[in-house]
Amino acid sequence: MLLSPKLSFDKRLAFYFWGIFFSCLERIATCNHLYCPHHIELVHCLVLPPTHQYNNERVNRVLFRLHEKRIMIPTGSADDDTTRKVPDVGTRPTTTTTTAWPLFPPPPGVDYTKNPTVFGKILQGKITAKVLDESPELLAFQDIRPRAPLHALVIPKRYIPTIANLNSQEEIGTNGSIQLLQQMEVMAHRLLKQHLTYEQYQSNDYLLCFHIPPFTSVDHLHLHVLAPASQMQWMWKDVKYNIHQRWCISLEEVQSRLQRGQSAIPYDISDPWWKILYQVVCPAYGRK
Repeated sequence: MLLSPKLSFDKRLAFYFWGIFFSCLERIATCNHLYCPHHIELVHCLVLPPTHQYNNERVNRVLFRLHEKRIMIPTGSADDDTTRKVPDVGTRPTTTTTTAWPLFPPPPGVDYTKNPTVFGKILQGKITAKVLDESPELLAFQDIRPRAPLHALVIPKRYIPTIANLNSQEEIGTNGSIQLLQQMEVMAHRLLKQHLTYEQYQSNDYLLCFHIPPFTSVDHLHLHVLAPASQMQWMWKDVKYNIHQRWCISLEEVQSRLQRGQSAIPYDISDPWWKILYQVVCPAYGRK
């Protein structure tokens, strides 16, 4: 951005500042991180000058994108609570106050505050997510970085760290784990029927899988629902979500192992790093 040398140093500095400011604002507006609190907190702290006229096309485009994302910007001074917003169908409503969004009703005996993960904050209402489905025991929402046209995460509202903990939870037990997986499967197929054609669903053009520790991104049990699998890039379908590798396992295999009285995963999560590395190269090594 080049400015006329006739302008004073202070005015040129101000123009450069606002140019950088709106560039950053545009990046926030166009990002896909639907439940990143830093972006929302940053925008909520912005106070736009009430006397400034926003006739610039780029500024209007930025503000429009922010409204599309349901992020509200104060339109007056710091003491003015007047806000503008655009409602978004399918997500929880937001407010400009520090009050959390309505909680998802927890199952009996479940305390969301004991869940230290980002999913726990979603359940508490401190972080927003694009919710796709909900039941008394489960919550399904869109992945922050979708790797398929449909990439949902189905999580239990009860805090279970990983798939390896399913048969070691005292309050759940093996039978409870099998029932929980069945509920997750029902919710996953409900989402698949909503997003796939009849032919795609009948041809099993989808993936239902878990990641195996230590290859988990969030230490809260979550089932990946990806569809259509035929439209996924090879690096996601054949690598990251490949159920024949050391780091991934299908929902069907977990259910089968638990029904046979085996552990949920075929590996020992206490294996040293060198053994895990060898299992990555040769998945059959150390498989139980």
